[in-house]
Amino acid sequence: MVNTKNFCQARSLQLIRIAVLAMICGCSSDRIPTFPVRGRVTFPDGAEVRTGVIELRSLEHGFNARSEIDRNGNFVLGTYENGDGAVAGPPQAIVMQFLATDSGPEMKHDHGDPVDQAYSDYATSPLRFEITDGANDLSVEVERSR
Repeated sequence: MVNTKNFCQARSLQLIRIAVLAMICGCSSDRIPTFPVRGRVTFPDGAEVRTGVIELRSLEHGFNARSEIDRNGNFVLGTYENGDGAVAGPPQAIVMQFLATDSGPEMKHDHGDPVDQAYSDYATSPLRFEITDGANDLSVEVERSR
């Protein structure tokens, strides 16, 4: 007589082994490799951009890496997930901000100076960089809104 409890446990263990082996051996990623990209967004006088998003669009592959800009102007880009970097090559770049106007609710903290709107559109942004294999540290300089 077959002990069904032992049979089921052995079968489950065998299926787990097959699944783990498939993950180790047979799963190659179709993702294009990314490389670490961090940096700082500032105005020409060195003052930091204190809020917003920076985004780089790969000219070759057509997808984006992006990051929020922290209160010190710093960012760490991510393509597939936060902080995983950007693909190598020459991307276009934009800096976008969503700021309250004078007619909006009272703000409890300072968002700093606004960035010129030309930087928020790929068609008008002059920002260009080269992302290379390995770590990339970008200094991004933008003009203030007039």
